[in-house]
Amino acid sequence: MSGWSWLVASAGLAAILALALPRLLAARRRRLAHLFLERNHPAYLTTPKTHKVLFIHPTTYQPDGSLFKERLVNSPALTLPLLAALTPPSWEVELCYETSESIPWETTADVVALSNMGHSLWRAREIAREFRRRGKHTVIGGTMASLIPDFVAEACDTVFVGDAEETWPEFIRDFEAGAPKARYAEPHKHPVADLPVPRYDLLIEKATVGWMIPVQIARGCPYRCRFCTINALSQGRYTPRPVDQIVRDVRSVRELGFRFFFFLDDNIAGNLDFSRALFDAVTPLGIKWCSQSTLDILKESGLLERAVESGAVTLCFGLESITQKSLGNVAKGFYRVDQYDDQIAAIRAAGLLQSAEFIIGLDHDTPETIDRLADYIVDQGIPLVRCYIYAPIPGTVVWHDFKKQGRLLSLDYTSIGGSNVGFRPTHFTPEQLHESYWRLMERIYTWPAIFRRVFRRRGAGMVNALMVLVANIEYRRLVRRRTIPGLA
Repeated sequence: MSGWSWLVASAGLAAILALALPRLLAARRRRLAHLFLERNHPAYLTTPKTHKVLFIHPTTYQPDGSLFKERLVNSPALTLPLLAALTPPSWEVELCYETSESIPWETTADVVALSNMGHSLWRAREIAREFRRRGKHTVIGGTMASLIPDFVAEACDTVFVGDAEETWPEFIRDFEAGAPKARYAEPHKHPVADLPVPRYDLLIEKATVGWMIPVQIARGCPYRCRFCTINALSQGRYTPRPVDQIVRDVRSVRELGFRFFFFLDDNIAGNLDFSRALFDAVTPLGIKWCSQSTLDILKESGLLERAVESGAVTLCFGLESITQKSLGNVAKGFYRVDQYDDQIAAIRAAGLLQSAEFIIGLDHDTPETIDRLADYIVDQGIPLVRCYIYAPIPGTVVWHDFKKQGRLLSLDYTSIGGSNVGFRPTHFTPEQLHESYWRLMERIYTWPAIFRRVFRRRGAGMVNALMVLVANIEYRRLVRRRTIPGLA
């Protein structure tokens, strides 16, 4: 075969593969989703459908007013597939993650239900209003619906307050009877025992959902940080799930070949006896997982190493500040800044990739402390970093305090979070804090800073470091567009 003929044949083969591969992958996803249903929710396959519900996880707005979009949602919210599992098999269920999908405005769904975090509240209200205009029964639940239900209720037919494991089936019964209520409220008791296996098939079949499967581990947190919505909702309660049910959920998709999981727990060290039992139980499963934790995981010798042995790759720690007075001011004085260096070193020595989060604009922050923070993040080699502008979220202790002090710039809930400065800082004007924040982000996401953070003090192997490098490249892209990483 001549060189020219070989080139033509190669190009033809590449074109065939380019056309065939997406179809082959889609067929494989459908087979796996069907297999999952056969094993975990067989009634859904055989029960005639009488109603339909569309669950939506809204995206957010970018500073330029456009909707934030990505090709893949790598760790999709679990609320939608969990509520789908709590929906009777006589209901057809459709999921939409708006970050990576278009909303099916022409849906035949009887009910459109939205779950949102604070920064997507404005978009959730817009979507609900439009579907209500189209004659759909609209529902909003989630964090902000639980914290400011009256405001959220203005945009929808039904609002859910608190956890929905018991109230969602009640709503379904009421809707089928033609008498849905305007509000369903479940006390924040965290009913985490006896949850069904989430409808993971609805994630598996999507080409727009990535490789990390979410699994509920616990709800709440034992701490009472003043800025935290978890504290506002759980009031210091930490409720772990039965370990055997966690293992059941992991196995339900591990058996299909999935190995990467996001363990949904705001503080996986919230109960060290539970943490130990969890790590021991998942070790034989041969998985990799990420989660969130406090530094309490270092209190018990060897526990962090057990986490790594069980498959932990990354834990995210909310360090918040390197100024001790700032930590004390938000009721996080149980962290000691003078111990951070040793704690970061211990995390690295255990072979874990550390992810850290910081809050910018706390009452003892100054332009100088923000500059020091940028140096600290790079010098310590923290490989994955997210920083957020201090946001007094409605319902939190900080919100109520700032409201009493007259420090809120607006009572407009739709301006929650994002890149907005919604209060009067102590050592900046709002505009100065906004610019100081972006200077910090630009400094830690320069190319030299990224490579120093990711590779200089590598502790978890080259492959994991390369994965984190990819995340940093994406975060750099977002920062250059002045979109806050971690809020989409």
